[in-house]
Amino acid sequence: INYDIERGCLKLSQERYTVKLLSKFQMSDCKPTVIPLDPNYNFVPTESSNAVCEKPYKELLGSLMYLMLGTRPDLCYAVNYFCRYQNKFTDELWFRLKDVLRYLKGTVNYGLIYNREDQYKLACFVDSDWAGDKIDRRSVSGFLYKFNNDILSWSTRKQGCVRCVSLSSTEAEVVALCSSITEGLWLEKLLNDLNINLAEFNIFEDNQGCIHIMKNPGNNKRVKHIDIKFRFISDIISSKQIKLQYIDSKHQIADILTKALSKDSFLKLRCELGVLELC
Repeated sequence: INYDIERGCLKLSQERYTVKLLSKFQMSDCKPTVIPLDPNYNFVPTESSNAVCEKPYKELLGSLMYLMLGTRPDLCYAVNYFCRYQNKFTDELWFRLKDVLRYLKGTVNYGLIYNREDQYKLACFVDSDWAGDKIDRRSVSGFLYKFNNDILSWSTRKQGCVRCVSLSSTEAEVVALCSSITEGLWLEKLLNDLNINLAEFNIFEDNQGCIHIMKNPGNNKRVKHIDIKFRFISDIISSKQIKLQYIDSKHQIADILTKALSKDSFLKLRCELGVLELC
């Protein structure tokens, strides 16, 4: 933690931990990569996939998760992806998991920066990757909260409720939106307990269909089978406690939390996420 009182700037980094992690898994001298997960890679289980390799796969995953939860939200999707196979990992997956370490090699001194502000605003960016898992076709939810312009909370989760296979992109967005709102209400209460009153509370969604049915609930048969989530969100929006707004997909920061991206897209959204090189 590095705090500059005069500038009102706080920097959070886990550089020392990252260096130790690279050394522990003998990757200190590895060749760096620009992204943690190749967008063209998709693990396809075969009969040989049952032959679990004797590598510290879970140990490395746990170490990466600690880093991701602390100061590296840019690792969110990659860690979530490899966690899906922690009980049936193979040599192939182990090699791909080490790509995350190669990415960390090139971004050792990256972290989060927080700046002092006079007004308090909470903004959420929420997205989903419909049927993103090619094996079971479950969708992936991702959201992040920014307090003023600095990231406060983030999450990537594979949708795994009772009816876990979403039938449309709109349904997947509704499920993701519900998760993000419950987190947001908790954050709002936490801030209130700290005597921080929000001037604005916005949620940015890039699915027009989702926004339409939330603002025009009525008797919408498209989401009848997820009625509880639908009604919960609709009530919150109707009460004007939270303002739901449309954002173009090109500017949807949460996209980095739901899928593996190409180099240019990843670097752009990583910067908007707030993961920056610390001097």
